[in-house]
Amino acid sequence: MPTDAQPVTEEAFGIVPIYLPQSGDRAEALFLLVQHRAGHWAFPKGHAEPGESALETALREFTEETGIQHCTPVTDVQFVETYCRQNKLVQKTVTYFPAWVLDRETNLQPEEIQDSAWLTAEEARSRITFPANRGVLESALEWLQALATLPIQTEE
Repeated sequence: MPTDAQPVTEEAFGIVPIYLPQSGDRAEALFLLVQHRAGHWAFPKGHAEPGESALETALREFTEETGIQHCTPVTDVQFVETYCRQNKLVQKTVTYFPAWVLDRETNLQPEEIQDSAWLTAEEARSRITFPANRGVLESALEWLQALATLPIQTEE
């Protein structure tokens, strides 16, 4: 394989699912991670279908992978991870939108997802497989701590 080959770029979009307890205590926020069939743990994500926007893709992939039908995405905030795949010829950028989730029950897509877990920030830090995705969690935590107001939670 030639060493001067240009890397292929890929783009994907995902959701950082956040559940806040009724108290609204940010320290008790839970984050949903999925374990892909390949074994790694990360936030739900996927590739766009023709004509889809970034947000439409993120929401479709989130619903397909987790079975969660309802969430409230935050559209004015995005977290981005960029990394190269093992072969170093694929550079991938994933854009994530945070989303508030009220119902934590999942119905996983068995073809792609083998497990999921709602985790505290500390647990998520330990479970996430790749450093770039851990960086997304850190960005989400910084954003969450800086929020002036939190959404009203109506279910528990």
